Amino acid sequence: MKKDNNALWQKLYDELRGDIILDNFHSGQQLTESFLAEKYGVSRTPIRDALKRLEREGLVEIVHNRGAFVVGLSKREKRDMFDIWNDLETRALDWSIKRGQEEEREYLKELYDLLDFHTVKKDALKVMSISLLFHEQIINMSRNTTLSLTMENYFEYIRILTSKNFLDESELSYFLRYHYNILDGIRNRDVEDAQESFQEFINFIKNNHIL
Repeated sequence: MKKDNNALWQKLYDELRGDIILDNFHSGQQLTESFLAEKYGVSRTPIRDALKRLEREGLVEIVHNRGAFVVGLSKREKRDMFDIWNDLETRALDWSIKRGQEEEREYLKELYDLLDFHTVKKDALKVMSISLLFHEQIINMSRNTTLSLTMENYFEYIRILTSKNFLDESELSYFLRYHYNILDGIRNRDVEDAQESFQEFINFIKNNHIL
């Protein structure tokens, strides 16, 4: 039974966090237990646990004797998130090029080939999903556990932000080109070129989608 309760709590937490990050609730909206129980089909115990976790993340505020209220993420905070990604992966590229192994670079090439395949298929959601795997691989190649753990949390947020119609079909070729240039810099051991290409990729996302 405890395992079932944990699974319910985690499922509700994931769904509710996603809805908050995607602005499916407005800032300041009250999240009553009865409303959440009906919307997500769960009992009140996992609701309380999920709300406490979301409060720790700053997505919800729980006010004594009043209840839980949506805080969410502002557009500035979303832009900040991509700035942090930019700063951390720019550093990771330096380490990854110096520390990465040949088989890891080959896996990166395989991910790029998948990006190419799904770009031709015009599958924007799949392209974005594989792109995040590509960037996770770069982080892992840095051989820095602290950085990997830090970015693991950021990538969860970015996955949510990019989960619904994030890319337009007309943008896919640009998206692929940025990843080709990043990969080319890594394979040529050119840190500056790889970092510049990655920063162009982040600016493309920010300027076109996080306004």
